[in-house]
Amino acid sequence: MHGGEKRYELNLLGLPCPYPEVLTIHKTRELLSKDILEIILNSPPSVGIIRDISAKNQFSVLSTEEIGKNVWKIVIEKL
Repeated sequence: MHGGEKRYELNLLGLPCPYPEVLTIHKTRELLSKDILEIILNSPPSVGIIRDISAKNQFSVLSTEEIGKNVWKIVIEKL
């Protein structure tokens, strides 16, 4: 991280689809260029949907990893 970029975490554990998508969209509206958002969730359908939404809305998906049993971390960056 350099310059004015910031890193944020959005913990969405326990929330079923479509809540992770909706809350992610709301959070991304606050981000500036080069800001990083780490999304933690355990809703399998939401993982792919969030990745697709991010790629279509000026975000780069930096990584997606399963960090626990049915728990994922998606890291996106605002372009």
